Amino acid sequence: TRDRAEHRFGTRITELAARDDGVDATLTDGSSLRADLVVGADGPHSAVRRLTFGPEEQFFTPLGGYHAWFTAPDHVGLDGWYLMYQAPPGLNASMRPSHDPAIAKAGLAFRSEPLTYDRRDLDAQRRILVERMAGAGWCTDALLAAAAEADDFYFDAFGQVRMDTWSRGRVTLVGDAGYCASPLSG
Repeated sequence: TRDRAEHRFGTRITELAARDDGVDATLTDGSSLRADLVVGADGPHSAVRRLTFGPEEQFFTPLGGYHAWFTAPDHVGLDGWYLMYQAPPGLNASMRPSHDPAIAKAGLAFRSEPLTYDRRDLDAQRRILVERMAGAGWCTDALLAAAAEADDFYFDAFGQVRMDTWSRGRVTLVGDAGYCASPLSG
């Protein structure tokens, strides 16, 4: 699409105004533009969805837990295997192979009622993970150490996005923004 569409990185949409001939968008970098179509592909906490359809709470249903995904050293020798460890009360640690045999894709998860935290504060998210998972057994502490250093660390609630419609005028939603089934479903 590079020959037919402008791509912008490092900025987000803060306002959308639908018009008959397009959508006016205001961005966090202070710029604005008119688009023929706005596609919200911005995840389960979609700003495009919020601006077009209403507050997240109308569409996002928490499923009672949180998860973190990140890259970690493969210190167990996965040799192509996916390994998972579970401990009470509702703790889960996992490692799966990646394209590089020296590293693994790691996951840590725990059951919890909804938590209040800043989704942009990775250090706060890592602290929550340590509070819930430290000392849980198996490789959990090594995975927590890897999470502290990982540049691809991601933390979020398990949740589903349910909507009656994925488009309104010239704005549409795709992927997790419109129909996140949850990471629990695959």
